Amino acid sequence: MRDELRERNDTFLDFVMKGASVISIFVSLSVVIIPILLKHLPDDGTKISEENVSWITISCTVIIYILALALYFLGTTEKFRNYLMRDNLIELDELTEQLKESGDHIADRISPKENIVIESKLIKDIGQLFKKLIELRKKKAHSEQAVRLMSLSTDPVEKKYKDKKGVQKYYKDELSFCKRNPNTPVYKIFTIHSKQKLIDCKKLVKEAQHRAIPNLHLAYLNVKKFNNNLPNVIGVDIIGDSIFYMNPKYSRITNKPGWKTIYIKSQEIADIFSDYHNSLWEEIEKDPNRGLILYDGENDGISANIKTHWASIENQLHKDLNDKSDNSADEKKGSTSSIKAAFNSIKDKIEAKGKDARDNSIAS
Repeated sequence: MRDELRERNDTFLDFVMKGASVISIFVSLSVVIIPILLKHLPDDGTKISEENVSWITISCTVIIYILALALYFLGTTEKFRNYLMRDNLIELDELTEQLKESGDHIADRISPKENIVIESKLIKDIGQLFKKLIELRKKKAHSEQAVRLMSLSTDPVEKKYKDKKGVQKYYKDELSFCKRNPNTPVYKIFTIHSKQKLIDCKKLVKEAQHRAIPNLHLAYLNVKKFNNNLPNVIGVDIIGDSIFYMNPKYSRITNKPGWKTIYIKSQEIADIFSDYHNSLWEEIEKDPNRGLILYDGENDGISANIKTHWASIENQLHKDLNDKSDNSADEKKGSTSSIKAAFNSIKDKIEAKGKDARDNSIAS
């Protein structure tokens, strides 16, 4: 209806403009033609003097120009147009009110006010996950609301997923984002389960200190035997009113079958998990066995005990890897014993059957 009304309005305005133009052309022609016609009137005593011809011409021109200007201004004045189209405007207002009532009715039935989720979807592709992370981080620029992230993978930059579009771009721009947006606090919790990740995390902390990033905060979370048992933490990334909720079975990005991430856009849910992330951070601050704060941009950057921290993490890593090796050896040993026991059982059964056969033969 709005488009139709706008089209009528444009048509009316076009008509007025053309009408005013035609009148102006008529006036211009009149100025030239009227004096010529008056001069050629028959000389029968009714011939008009040249002075009167001039006055008549001027008077006609002024009158016609006034009509043209009146038509133009009336046609281009909004109040006048609205007056002429008042019936259409009343109809438009009625339709608008009906649409509003219908919209409210649909919203109440399809999306009730109790529903706090604006948008949600299941992400099954790692590339799509990082594409969405980049998109949200870009929208988050210059915001003062904290970004809370968790990197529970074995590799801090997801090198094994480098063939996925956006993965490398996301991590490459991580520190640059913090530098460009100093008013946006970024809290990142990560775990270390390999020697390579320890090396890469050291580089990350060192680079943050070198760039003197004031709004970045990095913490190590001690999760023992992460690869052998279900984690006792939930992997979440929170950016503004959006949250990425990792599959609790893994709590991290992985190439294992069935890996999925739930994306939810909801300020209320984001606030809940922001509180969870903040509580975990406070736990790390209070309990050295739970984890360590490695970099705090607001408090002189790198921790004063960074060397002690790295040594502690390295010892824990060494212990976890040894435990993992022992478990693997025990599993292998147990597997070998099971195979041997099964073989001996089969052997005993064969020998028993052979003995029975011999006994039957002797008895015959």
